Amino acid sequence: MIDIIKLKEANGEVVMSKDDFESLLSEVESLIETVEILSDQNLMIQLTESEKDIKAGAIKELKTADDLRGLFLE
Repeated sequence: MIDIIKLKEANGEVVMSKDDFESLLSEVESLIETVEILSDQNLMIQLTESEKDIKAGAIKELKTADDLRGLFLE
């Protein structure tokens, strides 16, 4: 999140530092990605289904290689 961006006016143009510009650009890109995700109906359905699976206990947490092997040996 952007806290403060320092702007100044010079010769009728607004000027900001390179760091502030890059921070602002990063924030805008992040917002665009969020809008794209929220606009993707199929992805939102998949996320909703995943949340249901997690609540139902249908998801197994894998922390080690043994956990992974256990999935295939059960």
